[in-house]
Amino acid sequence: MTTFQVPQSAQQSQLAYTVDVTPQLAEEWLKRNFFNRKLHEETVERFCRAMLAGHWRLTHQGIAFDKYGVLVDGQQRLEAVRRTGKTVRMFVFTDQTLANHEAIDGGKVRTNLDVIRLEQRDSRITTKHLSTLRAMLAGRQCSRLNLSSKEINSYYRQHYSAVHFAVDQLAPAYSRQIDDPTVRGVIARAYYTVNETKLKAFCSWLCASCKQPAIIKELADWLLKLTDHREETRQEIYKRTEYSLLAYAREREFVSIPFAARELFSLN
Repeated sequence: MTTFQVPQSAQQSQLAYTVDVTPQLAEEWLKRNFFNRKLHEETVERFCRAMLAGHWRLTHQGIAFDKYGVLVDGQQRLEAVRRTGKTVRMFVFTDQTLANHEAIDGGKVRTNLDVIRLEQRDSRITTKHLSTLRAMLAGRQCSRLNLSSKEINSYYRQHYSAVHFAVDQLAPAYSRQIDDPTVRGVIARAYYTVNETKLKAFCSWLCASCKQPAIIKELADWLLKLTDHREETRQEIYKRTEYSLLAYAREREFVSIPFAARELFSLN
């Protein structure tokens, strides 16, 4: 690969600066925020976690002011600095024209899948892998996790083998209600503690359409009747899959699901 060089006709900008943005500076600049959209709390929380963990990076995306000193871009970043009390380095652009409002954030936003494919240099990663990872991390709560691309990448590298095992094992399923993200999340968690031969056999039987062991048939028949994916339903899917797998692995004749149950397959 040849060394990248800008054209000779390129001109260095006089409107861009690198600034160590302190909480005090962020608070002052936020007073110049008059016309932006409302804060997006999930975005601010992701930025806060990145700053507190020391993962914040200086990138080409930063803070921008118009020629009157009005903040036109970067309020989420500044709010995260203010809340965390951390000083972080950012690019700051000045004298942006009012017409630039029409172009800011107008492009297609990269999804977590776009970012992780780019980071891992692997276009074979699919939404199934990410939904499995999310379900695995959420565990028994089955809540929607607000994770940044940085966090998703870190967890993906950590649990790569478990996630791919779960996706591969349930890929032959004859119904999407069997090849369900929550079911795959349980399989991925169990990857670390359940005997691999028994875990593969459980998945194979679950994907089969006939002659299943009674414990697995009961689970499969129940999954096929589901008509929604509300949080309460996902929690029930998770719990039933957990205890059905545990019963099968221990060669029990029936599944017992306690009313008050703990996480069976811990990631710790």
